[in-house]
Amino acid sequence: MSIQELIKSISERVQTTASVKAVYGDPVTAEGKTIIPVARVRYGFGGGGGTQDLSPDSEATDEPQQQVGGGGGGGVEVSPVGFIEMTLEETRYVSFE
Repeated sequence: MSIQELIKSISERVQTTASVKAVYGDPVTAEGKTIIPVARVRYGFGGGGGTQDLSPDSEATDEPQQQVGGGGGGGVEVSPVGFIEMTLEETRYVSFE
């Protein structure tokens, strides 16, 4: 897999999980109130790679003509930041910060 393919694959996976459901949790209803949890979601990823041509002496043998290397990684951080409280009288946001 090339570096471009690797980064594209990681990017596509992040895009499929980066949705409203990652920020707003499922509503919970009790005692006339509906509570919707709210979170901050951060994604990050990166990758890199390269090639190095080997010395001309390697042409005389069956050794590879190039060395190839690459890698990638990523991470996700989810932090609760508050909730939305809805009643018949009002809707309000309560921050944890």
